[in-house]
Amino acid sequence: MPANHLADLTTIIEDLDSAGRISHVTSEVDLDLQLAGVAAKLEGKPNAVMFHNVAGHEAPVFAGLYWSRDLLAHLLRRDEHELPQFVSGCIEQWQRSPVDPVVVDDGPILQGQSGLSLSDIPIPVHAQKDGGPYFDAGVVIATDPETGVRNASIQRFMVVDDRTLHVNIDAGRHLGLYLDKAREQKKSLFISINCGVGPGLHFAAATPAEAAPPDTDELGIASVFQDAPLELVKGKMTPTELVANAMYSIECEMIPGELGDEGPFAEVTGYYAKCEPRPVVRVRAIHARPNPIFQTILSGAEVWNSVGLLGEANVLATLKRQIPGVQDVYFTHGGCGFYHAVVSMQQKRAGWGKQAIMATFAAFPPLKMVTVVDDDVNIRDASDVEWSMATRLDAKAGIVTIDKVFGHGLNPGFPDYLGTKVGFDCTRPFPHSYEYDRADYRNVSLDDVVISNCAPGAQIADRGTDLQSADSSSTDSAQLTAHTAVAQTEKAQLQTGQVQADVTDNSAMSPGQAGSMHNMSMQTGSMQTMSMQAMSMQTAGSAHSARQGGLVLLVGKEGKKKYQRAAFDLFIDLEERTISSDVSFAFERARTAAEFVATLSAYRGRFSYLVLISGKKRGGVHFADELSAMDGLALGKLISTVCQQDSIQVILPGYLESMKRRARDLSKGKAISDVVVVDRSNSPDWTASLLDGYFRCLGSEGRLEVALKDSMPPAGRASAGIWKDGKAFTRIES
Repeated sequence: MPANHLADLTTIIEDLDSAGRISHVTSEVDLDLQLAGVAAKLEGKPNAVMFHNVAGHEAPVFAGLYWSRDLLAHLLRRDEHELPQFVSGCIEQWQRSPVDPVVVDDGPILQGQSGLSLSDIPIPVHAQKDGGPYFDAGVVIATDPETGVRNASIQRFMVVDDRTLHVNIDAGRHLGLYLDKAREQKKSLFISINCGVGPGLHFAAATPAEAAPPDTDELGIASVFQDAPLELVKGKMTPTELVANAMYSIECEMIPGELGDEGPFAEVTGYYAKCEPRPVVRVRAIHARPNPIFQTILSGAEVWNSVGLLGEANVLATLKRQIPGVQDVYFTHGGCGFYHAVVSMQQKRAGWGKQAIMATFAAFPPLKMVTVVDDDVNIRDASDVEWSMATRLDAKAGIVTIDKVFGHGLNPGFPDYLGTKVGFDCTRPFPHSYEYDRADYRNVSLDDVVISNCAPGAQIADRGTDLQSADSSSTDSAQLTAHTAVAQTEKAQLQTGQVQADVTDNSAMSPGQAGSMHNMSMQTGSMQTMSMQAMSMQTAGSAHSARQGGLVLLVGKEGKKKYQRAAFDLFIDLEERTISSDVSFAFERARTAAEFVATLSAYRGRFSYLVLISGKKRGGVHFADELSAMDGLALGKLISTVCQQDSIQVILPGYLESMKRRARDLSKGKAISDVVVVDRSNSPDWTASLLDGYFRCLGSEGRLEVALKDSMPPAGRASAGIWKDGKAFTRIES
């Protein structure tokens, strides 16, 4: 049976990219602090990030695979809240029916470059006080010197020079045990570091020792996740094994007793781990597969989610065996994904809340805090958990403390791995009484409830007049929103079932794309509704079908006052001029990328022309929920993901010289037939006249350049250009 998409980072990236789940950074970034700084700004978003232009290196850098559970849920094809149960089920399947890795003769890792040094790999310096560049996402494969059993783990490795690393090994880890055994045998320990692997192997390496004892080959856990045995190849220079489809694999030798300074390093706790003498790792060979991608992680949400999921899975499986009524477990991000577990239980008898506290600590030793709540509390909502603590905790009898107990050495509260743990029994007194029943409301549907932002009978003043008298761009925006609200009210009165079906139909999308559209529409609260002009688009006469319609979008966040006013004026002037045009237009506002996608989805299949008007100085598109202006490639991919097989002409009013690259890249979008840039350096009225004339001249010999040239107003000087498939097609001067 062939492996699924989780087996290889290449197929994982393709899967995420097809669903619009990767943010592409095309600006050049430096490995020394800048790359990680950009990643930190994007941390926790439902997209991973790819850095394509890393200074001094050809290989890109990939980050963020684990920093969003929503992203992981998409990748694992599960609901977000089902992830702990799914991971637990995979581990239990491995425990019942282990599938060992297979050693093959060849693999991608042996088909690329070899003879590399560490400086050839784009390894970033993450935080400002870090001791140097760090490998922090590599999976270490080692073999027990006595039994030959394989072990997988994730350690941090600091780069010292081209052939030397220093590694931190937490107390109690199997790798440290193997190193001690090698010392007793007076032998070296050989390991491989495998970078850029699938989540199954990453989860196998992070599985708690309580779930994967030292005498088991935990690499088999990866086989369960990817539906096929994990493939390994033999090392070329050392008696090690490499992951056959890793992006990079490093063959290493560890000589017991050889130490060097390692650290500081920004750890999962949010503090820096100290610089101390730690084991030295000698690099003996480096392999890179063809077209490698280096994967790194930030020691924050990525660790909280990946390790947290494994901890939750192990605790949940243990508690379900030992404690009646346990429903769910969550490792909080405020607890660094390691140190605070919240347990949901349906009480069966008095005293089981405290029993759950002690069983949880035993199931995952790094924990410092455990909070047990009733099953009417949302354990993923910090406010709900706090409510339970504030109203149900018996401060005298419900707090359990355990002194001088083993914990996690990275936690400052456990110097030398010893400290105090605390548990909170925030469950109701058992048997339950009505005094502790939560107040609730009837669950009603809003599907048939008409809700508007306008009071009944309210009149909105003419937009054009109001906008001309407005004193600031914020006033402009508010009045434009008011206009949209009127359109929404009118639509609610005239809407038919067919229109609603058209707006919400995602049947033409792939499951990943449909899920992405759903997520984005949920983020914005609700999908933008069609204006009255969209209704006319849908019901256009036989001479002009709905596919000959146009969509004008005022896009992005507000720019400087004068540029934003010019954008609003162009938007209004164009609407007034195109009322009698042969092309039926709809006019909408999209401040965020989520609103932009929702609007395109609502009108999909009903427009052939897309006009994007921006309030930025040079016409760039900078959405309010994005850190920087969106480049042409990203914008083209976004449009094509929604519109799919449509053939859409995109018109950009802007400054031709500064829009060349954006237009070129945008025209590469699969759903985009061509991109037209029209000069916006003259007045909004002049530009609106040009665009209106352009749409009225489209029948001229069927050629875009003829229509554009014929539409040029006699007064004023301007330029326009057309791009097709990433190439300049023509340029017209008035």
